[in-house]
This record gives sequence, C-alpha cells and structure tokens, in this order.
Amino acid sequence: MDDLSSAWRRTDAPPEPRSDDGCWVHTLKGVFEELEALGLSIPEPKPEPKERGRKPKPKDPKTVKPKRPRGRPRKDTNQSVGLL
Repeated sequence: MDDLSSAWRRTDAPPEPRSDDGCWVHTLKGVFEELEALGLSIPEPKPEPKERGRKPKPKDPKTVKPKRPRGRPRKDTNQSVGLL
C-alpha cells in the first residue's frame, strides 16, 4: 500500500490510465507493475521478441566462384620426365 500511495496522476490526464501515457508524477517502475496487476492501469504493449543469432548473408549467384583446392600442392614424383 505504501508503494501505491506514491502513484500520482495529473489532473489534465486522460480518463483511462495507461502506464506509458506520461501523466504519472514521480512513479517508479515497480509501482507500474503493481498498478497493472491490480487492473488500475493499462500496461504498455511489449515488443515482439527478436530472433537470436546472426543470419547468413544471401549469396549472389553472380559472384560465386569455384573453390580452390585445399592443402599444399604435391611435388611430382617423376621430375626427370619434365626436364626432357
């Protein structure tokens, strides 16, 4: 009850009390939660939760190049054939 006694509203406020209308005077967040739980104030709409993580970038088919072979190139086992 002590928390609710700190909730004051301006006289020129709209008749329907909303938590996000800006007509409350010196009210803490915890008091808003209590007012909403008791049905004395309409809660502010909560945003939809965002997707977590990174999304892969779509690849442009024009810039896709063939992959290069992995690892070091092998030495020829028959070097004398190349010297002829």
